[in-house]
Amino acid sequence: MKGIARAIEPPSNPGQPDPRLWAAQSGQTVTLTAASAALVEVLPPARGPVASAARAWRQSRAWLARRAAAVLPESENSPGRAMLAALLLGERELGADELRATFARQGLAHVLAISGFHLAVMAGAALFAVRLTGDRGRLEPLLVAVLVVLYVLILPARAPILRAATMVLAWLLAESMGRRYDKRALLAWVAIAVLVVRPMDLFSLGYQLTFGITAALIWFGAPVHARLFPGAISFDRYEPPDAFTRRWWIDRLTQLVSASILCWLVATPLVARSVGVISPVAVVSTVVVVPLVTVLLWSSYAAMLVGVFVPPLATAMSSVLEWCAHGVVTLVNIMDAAPLTTVYAPRFSLALTAALTVVVLLWLVRGRLKSPGLWAATLLVVGWGWGEWRTAGRLPHDVALRIDTLDVGNGTCHLVRSGDDVLLWDCGSLNPAIGVRTIPRALHALGVRRVPEVVLTHPNFDHYSGLLDVTERFGVERVWTTSTFLARADRDPGGAAAACLRALDRRGIEVGTWAAGESLPFGNALATVLSPPEPPPFASDNDTSIVAMFGVQTAAGERRLLMTGDAQREALAALMSPDADLDADVLELPHHGSVQPTAMAFVDEVGPAVVLQSTGDARARYPLERPAPRPHVVDHRDRRGGVGRVPARRVGRERIGAPRSGVS
Repeated sequence: MKGIARAIEPPSNPGQPDPRLWAAQSGQTVTLTAASAALVEVLPPARGPVASAARAWRQSRAWLARRAAAVLPESENSPGRAMLAALLLGERELGADELRATFARQGLAHVLAISGFHLAVMAGAALFAVRLTGDRGRLEPLLVAVLVVLYVLILPARAPILRAATMVLAWLLAESMGRRYDKRALLAWVAIAVLVVRPMDLFSLGYQLTFGITAALIWFGAPVHARLFPGAISFDRYEPPDAFTRRWWIDRLTQLVSASILCWLVATPLVARSVGVISPVAVVSTVVVVPLVTVLLWSSYAAMLVGVFVPPLATAMSSVLEWCAHGVVTLVNIMDAAPLTTVYAPRFSLALTAALTVVVLLWLVRGRLKSPGLWAATLLVVGWGWGEWRTAGRLPHDVALRIDTLDVGNGTCHLVRSGDDVLLWDCGSLNPAIGVRTIPRALHALGVRRVPEVVLTHPNFDHYSGLLDVTERFGVERVWTTSTFLARADRDPGGAAAACLRALDRRGIEVGTWAAGESLPFGNALATVLSPPEPPPFASDNDTSIVAMFGVQTAAGERRLLMTGDAQREALAALMSPDADLDADVLELPHHGSVQPTAMAFVDEVGPAVVLQSTGDARARYPLERPAPRPHVVDHRDRRGGVGRVPARRVGRERIGAPRSGVS
């Protein structure tokens, strides 16, 4: 392949893992981009016994995967098919993001991501089938291990799947040896082995939950179960079908309940810190959904096994499986629509997360109503958590105004904060899924819990495509836009702008307009709207963009931030009137930094020390004709009282603050 090679980029947004470290772990050094398929040459297959054996191995895996995939229904864009594809084959079908998000909000993310749960269900089903033929002793785990290996061969080689397979196979190998072993020691060795191969997994939430929850179940599962259900009888080993008594089913149900409670309590602090989601009804969701999914998995695994040998039979069973999967999806959607099933939390500190986990475990294992020490520790941790919750996203006292520019590719999204006020200045990208993960993850990493207000500068889709995905999570109450946006929605009721306004109305979010001449207090700052006038005299939607000046008083005088949206020739020329006061310390480059004479003259007129450019790679790498509009970002404090400047090829996750001292 011939193309442009580039070094691995550093993280471009808050909360994003450093791709350079993950690339180094996998041996990747550069990315290579080809402009067209004509630059890709397919090499002839290598020859020789080793190459032939490798080719035969790949072909065998592909044949096995095709046969197993016969269990998937042919229908497209079906929630049932999307669930089966994720549940059985680890496939991420188009449009499945919302399905995954729904399951995650209910504390069921592990159901749709092939993990130890899935392989444990498979191992249990296989073990059950083997024991129907009698006690096979040490041969049982070996037979199950072979089946697990064959299954893993058809799955994508993703880290969660490999971790789960390593854990299950290690357990089966230990069982097959017929000797006593320490489950905790085995788990520790598996965790260490995974880190030796993939050291960056230590910072992965999946790794932390996989081994953390498994360790909690091993250490605390039995005592927690005994405390919650005293006198319960545990059936550790059974011979079917005699074990299927009423008492056996009660035991399994109580074990599921106690394990769900333990897992939820252990995982919640870590999940809240990492992704900002708390699922108060996760235990109920697990108790209701997991048995249904377990039965679905048993049926699907049986269909897959049949499909390997007789594909038409698996195809015939696929419609029934899809119907069952669709029923599970419908049930989860009903639970997700219920109030208070999801609580969005700020990014807690690591110390608070650890303290919460320790206190929870102490209550589960040793807690008593008459435990003054535990009550004192609980009150201390709760007060600590409430303090972090209340102050989440609040600026330090010495910062009067701050703007964070997020990397959304071809689009715009700025987070502006002053005092207790927070707003998003635009919220979109040409990537319509930008609001599903990228923006929420960045805001969560910045400590932001609520964003009451959003400004949509004009009706271009790349400025509001992510809005509807963030309104609920961040408590958006008001959206400010222009009369042009409303007029666009009226002219085209079937368009994106109209659909956006209808969705905002259904959610009870107020929509208002800004026009030139308005001044609005914003925390410690004052926002003055400079454009567009009402009614807008411009023909282009871009020229009707909201242009606003944020001014804040500091000890060194007023500091000013000028936001311009996609304003172009007519609007910029109108702003540069002889009596206009456009001086600003920080400027958002008009129209993503498009190079044209009026914009260059505008930048010269404003005379900023720092400019922000929100754009994609193509425009960010474009060589500018003159130095004035070249993007700069603040990266240090200038003790002389001015604004420091550091050249940047690409702006992402950059922040600019106006301290009360006036020194930035």
